[in-house]
Amino acid sequence: MTRDERRPARMGEGFGFVVDSDGNELRLDDPRVAHVWTINYYRHASSLLSQVYKRRGWRLRCVPEPSNTLLREAKRVCSGKECPALNPVMGGVLHDLEHDRRDDEVTLYYGMDCVGPCPAGAWPLTCDAFVRKLGLRNVVFPGHPAVHNNYFGQGILFAWELFSAFALADILAEAELALRCTARDPVSALATFEEAAARLAERAERGLVAFEGALRQWARTMSKVPLKTSVDTLPTVRMIGGGNGFFFHQLYMDYFAQQGVLVRLNPMTDFILHVDSDLPRLVAFEASQGAEEQFALGSRAMSALTLGESGWARRRALIHAINVKTGAISIGRFRKIASASRLLYGNDVTFARSAMAGDGTFPDQLMLEATGNVGLLRLSIDAGVYDGGFHSNSFHCFHGAIGQALSKELATRKSFPFVALELDEVSLTAQNSLLLETLCAKARSRFERRSGVRA
Repeated sequence: MTRDERRPARMGEGFGFVVDSDGNELRLDDPRVAHVWTINYYRHASSLLSQVYKRRGWRLRCVPEPSNTLLREAKRVCSGKECPALNPVMGGVLHDLEHDRRDDEVTLYYGMDCVGPCPAGAWPLTCDAFVRKLGLRNVVFPGHPAVHNNYFGQGILFAWELFSAFALADILAEAELALRCTARDPVSALATFEEAAARLAERAERGLVAFEGALRQWARTMSKVPLKTSVDTLPTVRMIGGGNGFFFHQLYMDYFAQQGVLVRLNPMTDFILHVDSDLPRLVAFEASQGAEEQFALGSRAMSALTLGESGWARRRALIHAINVKTGAISIGRFRKIASASRLLYGNDVTFARSAMAGDGTFPDQLMLEATGNVGLLRLSIDAGVYDGGFHSNSFHCFHGAIGQALSKELATRKSFPFVALELDEVSLTAQNSLLLETLCAKARSRFERRSGVRA
């Protein structure tokens, strides 16, 4: 019998193993199996994830950081009409296929697997079409570890180790920017930071119980770094925007460090909680419930007890809602521990609060990303700890455009310094640079007025 060279590989039942293109079943820790994260938004996120996978004996790679080169690569398979974030992701995948993948490898490229209404909900079908179009053998796009696949058969502990890794990475990115702006000797301080972050990642291999202790040790180390000033003496701006913003984190970190202005970037954990909220939102919509009921565990628990055809969806919605609640609690605890470093700034807003705050402007069930954007901006303005903000939309994302328009209207009404950015590549155009320069100038002026401290 002639072997079908184009037969795609697939995940096995329960996501506990993978079936290669020859029909062989392989465990996820098999030496031939490689797990590849397709969003590389910050180097220490990759380091922390590597330890989580190493703990299970899984082989992990991360695609290169986003670049215009990778965007051009994506044009080989993307038409531009797909979910915007899929373009840089596919550029990274194609680079990995050509430069890092072994010939005998069965490769799992992690991507989105959500219910929508964001176009990312079509990723599984889109990626499957790419596999067939390119005639790829032993390549699978299994989505991401989620409730419906029992986190690739690993259970809730794996989910929380992944979430904690991203939560710590968000904190490290924030602290790195603060250090670049406040350290007496930035070169020496960043060397200490890199060494401490590496030790933090190594400790993460021991599992969830080691995360808090590792973070506490990191905070103690960083608290001894000499600073020329504190984060309280610098203007701070807030980044608003959805999942596309992760492709520009390093770009913004470098820009604002040069300006001596602190920026609270969109945390990856917010996007994870956004995805976890998809199913509770839809179940709430079917029950004619508002945003508050969506995030209320009591409401979800009562709904989950209802028998019938939609009973399983309601029980899953309860699990997702619990994840959102416990995720917010974990982030708050991690930030409290990390605050001893003296390098955290701004205020912490849970994703649920953002969604509920924005629901009055734009109904939560219609478009959660836009709702969360305007809610986060509203809470950031009211907190009185930010001196400006910017909305980062990319690759003409429709959901981002709605959130951007609503955010601009709110900022104008509140007389809050704010600019809207539209990025078509991983770099700042002359216009965007001018907008950010203006924002930084207004943020410094506002900071001087509200604090009496000259920026």
